[in-house]
Amino acid sequence: MGTTAPTGKFQVHNDGSGIKVLNEDVTGQLFEVYGDNGSLLTISDDLSDSLLRVNDAAGLPVFEVFANDTVIAGQYNQNDLVVTGNKVGISTAAPSGTLHVHGDMYLKDATTNASATEFLVLGANNVVEKRTGGSQGTTGTQGTTGTQGTTGT
Repeated sequence: MGTTAPTGKFQVHNDGSGIKVLNEDVTGQLFEVYGDNGSLLTISDDLSDSLLRVNDAAGLPVFEVFANDTVIAGQYNQNDLVVTGNKVGISTAAPSGTLHVHGDMYLKDATTNASATEFLVLGANNVVEKRTGGSQGTTGTQGTTGTQGTTGT
């Protein structure tokens, strides 16, 4: 176990892991906990990029807070969960709506309502939209009075 203290820098470490508290002469990090495979916790005063990072080793869970109002959580470099500018992205680094899911969605327990007259459908560019009428609405071919509706064939 070694300890050094040149110009305000402090380190406690073994061969591959330890803790560093750095001074203002070192750009980027103020505090770091590291292991054999990379950084486990980093706190930075770089107000233009990453402020807090937990783990940066590929294939392991990561949590990172950036100065641009972005938080990333999940597997390293996979954008599993991204919160940025009041938008949440799942499997996307740049969510384009309040909730943006890039991939399959699964809803375990949905309420069934046979008399519902409004539906959620995928519209242009796969945007989820509410449908209240049209060819499959209350009087359409699959509506309440259509060929497959309550008074249909």
